[in-house]
Amino acid sequence: MARVFTPQDAAALLAATVREATGQELTLQSINTSNWVSIGEQLLTTGKENVLNALSTVIFRELIAVRPYSGRFISFRSKSNSLFQQRLRKISFYAKDPKNAGNFNTQLSNGLNFAAGFTNGQNLDANGVPQSSKSMWEQDPPIPAEMFYGGSSVWEDSYQIFDHQLDVAFRSPEDLANFANGYITEKMNDIESQKEGFARINLVNYIAGVIDQTSVMPGSAKNMVTEYNNYFGTSKTASDLLTTDLTSFLEFFVATVKTDIRKLENRSALYHDARKQTINGIDYSILRHTPRDRQRMIMLADFWTKAEAMVKPAIFNPEYLDIGKQMEVVDFWQNEANPSEIDVTPAIFDQVNKVQVAGNQVQQSYI
Repeated sequence: MARVFTPQDAAALLAATVREATGQELTLQSINTSNWVSIGEQLLTTGKENVLNALSTVIFRELIAVRPYSGRFISFRSKSNSLFQQRLRKISFYAKDPKNAGNFNTQLSNGLNFAAGFTNGQNLDANGVPQSSKSMWEQDPPIPAEMFYGGSSVWEDSYQIFDHQLDVAFRSPEDLANFANGYITEKMNDIESQKEGFARINLVNYIAGVIDQTSVMPGSAKNMVTEYNNYFGTSKTASDLLTTDLTSFLEFFVATVKTDIRKLENRSALYHDARKQTINGIDYSILRHTPRDRQRMIMLADFWTKAEAMVKPAIFNPEYLDIGKQMEVVDFWQNEANPSEIDVTPAIFDQVNKVQVAGNQVQQSYI
């Protein structure tokens, strides 16, 4: 279903996530994040302006503040667009193809863009084909695409401090103060775990959503076992590549990372949802690129430790990624007892109805 703006109580989902993340639940649980996160929709029940007929007439505050997250997942930042505004809009633009030149006589116009009695682009031959190109002053407005992010996931926490009832249990006000300080510190630990769980759910939702939508985001997810076997013409299993062939696999993995780092710098319709649209018979896509200094990597700690020990000198250097600033390792994705696995039903974008829907369940044994 589409993301609603009424608050969604997230306490049960958050509690289950924290229990998995803190070792209290050792069995990987299947979680449904499809109504937790807002992944952006292109429908909103407000009017459109009447020039492009593509932008909402309601103006949202789009400049947002950034607050560092103090726990794990430092690659994620908590963002807020105001206490009293629950919607954020993101505006992109569809890429356009060049047009035939109308300001020169060219081979396409048989040298007739400029000829006595001609008007630009309106001179048809016997077969009905224009003999001249259209004027460069043809109206050609931009094609914007709006995405709306909104709603809230809420939960509560509480603690209670007694003013006098515990006096008899301590020898002095200082002892009572030490007890209260310890209690408050542990409560802050609870809140920190909840914040980390919130970031963790958003991360695994994103991972599962990318995997679920590879058909509309070419190249965004790779099965490295398949990639390795296709390149070397072998039939290795994941177990082979993570044990007996680990060194060879790590070398291939880091070479793949180097290639992807360069490719992500190219303005392209690959690696993301290009929101492809056909308008007046022409196919349009939103093109994106990520400069190298804006790229981020998150990797499973166990795998990174092996890569760091065996092949780091050959690949991981500031020329590609600044490890101290652009990379983060995590001990597990979803469940501490099953660190490499995920089992998530993500929120994804419905390409037909332009709203948020629940995707397919994504179960992966090694991310």
